[in-house]
Amino acid sequence: MNIPLLLALIALSPQKGIIDRLSALKTFKADFYELITYSTGAVSDTWRGKIYFKNPDKLRLEVKQPDKQLIISDGKTVWLYFKKKNEAYKRDVTTLVKEVSPSYIFMDTTKCTAELDTLTETEALFTLKPKNPEGALVLIDKIQLSVSLDDTLPERVVIYDKEKNTFDFHFSKRKADKKLRDKLFLFKPPKNCKVYD
Repeated sequence: MNIPLLLALIALSPQKGIIDRLSALKTFKADFYELITYSTGAVSDTWRGKIYFKNPDKLRLEVKQPDKQLIISDGKTVWLYFKKKNEAYKRDVTTLVKEVSPSYIFMDTTKCTAELDTLTETEALFTLKPKNPEGALVLIDKIQLSVSLDDTLPERVVIYDKEKNTFDFHFSKRKADKKLRDKLFLFKPPKNCKVYD
């Protein structure tokens, strides 16, 4: 879709146009940096790496700095791998908080409500709030998602949890609808890796 037509559609119905565009995406990949601000006011080191999403619930996070880590989810199992220690932790997605899901990046309105906060000539800022499925534990208070109007892709995601910590992701070199093979979201522990199940 060309940019003038996209902007015209957004002008007619800003929230619906952007949500429809994001929910139609199949994949998203980007370089990222992240800052965590804790409720105490302390700020983490800057985390840098690459992030891959495949709609609706596949995730690969390759952390390169400050320490090499890998977080992979195929939608059923989540792996957390620490390269330096050669240790891996395996968890079933159902034992984790289901609301922490890549589907937010695609504006999945079955899992969250989305309200348009501000709209400028260059970006739209949304506030997303988790819908509380029966029996689910919700640790997220809200998510702010900034979307560039140049390409209608996420530029920044800030996650606010119930304990007043914030997780601030900034994306660059953003690409969508490229083929991402499912094997990218599978993890095989390296040789001599200590696995905690």
